[in-house]
Amino acid sequence: MIKADAVMESAMASARAEMAGQTHLTVLCGTANIGNASFDTLADWLPPKGALPIGDGTTYDIIAVGMQEATFATTAEEKEKIAARRRIEDEETDAIMPAYLYPKN
Repeated sequence: MIKADAVMESAMASARAEMAGQTHLTVLCGTANIGNASFDTLADWLPPKGALPIGDGTTYDIIAVGMQEATFATTAEEKEKIAARRRIEDEETDAIMPAYLYPKN
């Protein structure tokens, strides 16, 4: 994890230097709970070429898409691998998060 943190910090420092002169950012954020339904493209959902709806050629600087329930498991083996990964993630979370911040259902 340390190496990933160093890479991320380096990328963020570079981005901060690049954006230091910027005063305005346009951001499109979206999220979808897709219930493991597959899809071929987000093109119908995202603006063409990242364009703002005002139609003057301006584009979003950042487009962020969050997906929930997007595992797309089709076989029993894939579903078990996903379940096993989630169990490990839960155990890791339990080990680092105080119980009052991460209550069990």
